[in-house]
Amino acid sequence: MTIRTDATAAARFGANRDFGVVASAEYQRLPSTARAELPGDSNGAGWSYFTAAGARTPFATLSTGYPVPVRNQDYFFENMRTRLSGNLKLEWRPDDATALALFGGYYHDTDTETRYEMLTIPTGAPTDVTPGSGRFARGDLQQGLTYQPVTRDTWLVDAKGHHDFGGGVVLDTTLARSQATYRELREMIKYGTNPQAGSATAGYLPAFGYAYRIVKGRPRLTFNDGAAANNPDSYRALYYRSIDRDLDSTVDFARVDLGLNAAAADRGFGARVGAAVTRTDLAYDQRYAEYVPADAAGQTTIGTMRGILYDRRPGAYMTPAVPYLLIDRQAAWQRFAATRSAFVATNQVANNAADDFRDLETTKAAYAQALFRTDDFDVQAGVRYDDTHLVVDTNQPTGTAATAYRAVRRTTGYAYWLPSALATYQLGDGMRLRAGVSKTIGRPDYSQYAVRNTFGIGTDGTLTIATGNPDLKPREAWNYDLSYEWYPGAGMISVAAFTKAIRNEIFTSSQQGPATPFQGVTYQNVFVTTPRNAASARVKGLEIGYTIDRIATVPGLGFNANVTLLDGSYRQPVSAAGIRTGLPATRRTSGLIQQPDYIANLTVFYVTGPVELRGSYNRIGRALQSADGDTPLRDLYQEPRQQFDVQARLAVRDGLDLVGQVQNLTKEAFVVRQGRRREDVNYFFPVGRTIWLGLSWTPKL
Repeated sequence: MTIRTDATAAARFGANRDFGVVASAEYQRLPSTARAELPGDSNGAGWSYFTAAGARTPFATLSTGYPVPVRNQDYFFENMRTRLSGNLKLEWRPDDATALALFGGYYHDTDTETRYEMLTIPTGAPTDVTPGSGRFARGDLQQGLTYQPVTRDTWLVDAKGHHDFGGGVVLDTTLARSQATYRELREMIKYGTNPQAGSATAGYLPAFGYAYRIVKGRPRLTFNDGAAANNPDSYRALYYRSIDRDLDSTVDFARVDLGLNAAAADRGFGARVGAAVTRTDLAYDQRYAEYVPADAAGQTTIGTMRGILYDRRPGAYMTPAVPYLLIDRQAAWQRFAATRSAFVATNQVANNAADDFRDLETTKAAYAQALFRTDDFDVQAGVRYDDTHLVVDTNQPTGTAATAYRAVRRTTGYAYWLPSALATYQLGDGMRLRAGVSKTIGRPDYSQYAVRNTFGIGTDGTLTIATGNPDLKPREAWNYDLSYEWYPGAGMISVAAFTKAIRNEIFTSSQQGPATPFQGVTYQNVFVTTPRNAASARVKGLEIGYTIDRIATVPGLGFNANVTLLDGSYRQPVSAAGIRTGLPATRRTSGLIQQPDYIANLTVFYVTGPVELRGSYNRIGRALQSADGDTPLRDLYQEPRQQFDVQARLAVRDGLDLVGQVQNLTKEAFVVRQGRRREDVNYFFPVGRTIWLGLSWTPKL
């Protein structure tokens, strides 16, 4: 059952009632379950083309012409999320000119995910391939469990001061510190039908080859031997993993602002000057252990899945005749402890060293702004100077084999002048025109800066490498905005247009890499992801909004509607392999990452007596999730999605309301697609309906 409760209390005290205190607390308990399918893999490589010689290729132009599902993954999620927060603010206003405030907050979040998995992978080339079907002679089926509790804790304290010296001179100051911790444990247990002893690598058997059909872009598999796939004794231990990830962050912030004739009510010329400094200390550490059966005798000692399963067998999307075999986590780890001598630890030196980093970033900024205000006209223009210094500590391999590491420190920095101007003109009759221009920057994520490497070896022998980019530059944008607003009395009409010219847009590039040696083995199937800067990018948009609070013919009825149209792109570099197939050195994407082509919202409300009814509709257009470095056929797109929410509120008595709410009334799913015409499903994640029922109490003290 979902639980959500919050409370807020406030009081004034002191001889002159010049002290005030506000306290609030919130608690949420949010359980959820879902079944999802990921036929495309996170990088789009779950759909592959095949050459006439039977080799996999990402390029349709080198293939027989049809995409084939080669990594069929079903997920069954059970989640329990809890959130707890508390805030306390103390204010003191000894007179009209002075105010001091002290704020403290604590935010606790836990997310315990239990994820069951089925993975079907083939080997060799498919036969009998058509646009909607085909088959593989040999394959492997794996059943797995990931148990992943995550705990986040954040503490925040800030002190603010305000003093009006008179004559239009106002001083504002802020001091703040936040500390945050992230703790993740990931336990992963995987059993397969033909694991190779001594490594976390799968073998392939004729019984687990499969025929497939493509149904609305989603693969549906039929195994050569369905009875074997359903039999727990067909599976043996592939690996047991335990991974700890810790992230610690401390942010200190100080700011001072001085205004001269700069308040909203002031007229004529004015000015603001100020300075700020932010210091961020962030450290990440990973501890990675993996155990596999030592040899064939060890596999026999460890045994099959029988005895470590729950009785329940939920159905899966991609294998309709073969359900999940749900691993009992405690029973599985008891099996591991009882047969520990049959396991050996694999070499995880790289994952225990190459992914760790510490960033120390200091940003110093100063600004100056000039203002001019009349009753009808307001203009603000200024410039900000932003200077950032960064120290990054990582571990780097001493050789190409990545078997030993040494500590490396790197320092870098950048500085920018960031001008801006904003003008507002009151046209009269409730109409207002506003125009602005500014230059802004977007800093890379701390983990993107670090010269770090994460290595993953798939059970099919694929090496995945995720790297940082120490040469990454901040995103720069020139922003131009123009808007019109009209307040006719009972509502508002607004029209806004904007355009951004962007340099060094930050995106994550994914592409197939060359044969790569890693810990004594040369891997032929390699995927590399790294953050990069695009040479250029742009986005423009138009937003139209209309709000009406009351309608004379239907008292109590009102609505709010807005629609935003977006058009963006960036220049995606193409890999050398892609260029050899005839692609240009760079290509224009269909959008910025996570940028939909439109957003539409509509809210209708009706109030009569003690009853308030509200319905909301939201629709988000297609959005680019990632752009592939090899081929646009592996670009991933989140499909358009809509959601309906309804709410009813009944005033039971003064200060006490009964509230009911239904979110996602029609159970709309999240769907990601790929392919020539986005005909292939990459990810399908259903989202259920959430029903809330509660009380809202506002006591009069």
